[in-house]
Amino acid sequence: MMEFNLMVKFSFPPPPSLFLNALSVINIPLFFIGGFMELRGKNVPYSKFFMNITNTNPRKHDSANEKKTILVSGRSGMLICYVPVFVVSLALLLFSPHKNIRLLLLKSSLALHFFKRVFEMVDGRRRLEYKG
Repeated sequence: MMEFNLMVKFSFPPPPSLFLNALSVINIPLFFIGGFMELRGKNVPYSKFFMNITNTNPRKHDSANEKKTILVSGRSGMLICYVPVFVVSLALLLFSPHKNIRLLLLKSSLALHFFKRVFEMVDGRRRLEYKG
């Protein structure tokens, strides 16, 4: 019984603040609503790094200039997303104190994960896969 109690404390420690408790309480219903909407067929549309720009100039009434879509390549978009997160996770790993082994494992796994993603985007020819 003591081993189970230690495992629960290691795996699921209570959130340290009221704000994090409130976020947890808010997220649970949102996950259920999102899942229910997926089951009903009202899916969130898939988009791969695009941005719609609408022409707001009232003098131009040309329908061809009404809406423009800017597409970003998948590789560029992923680099834009992953490089800042990798830098922050590496800085956390190197410069913040490790209070316990759990935080050290979390920080190192985040840094390794985002390094892998950045390396995949830069290299592009091969994927790093675990073959265990």
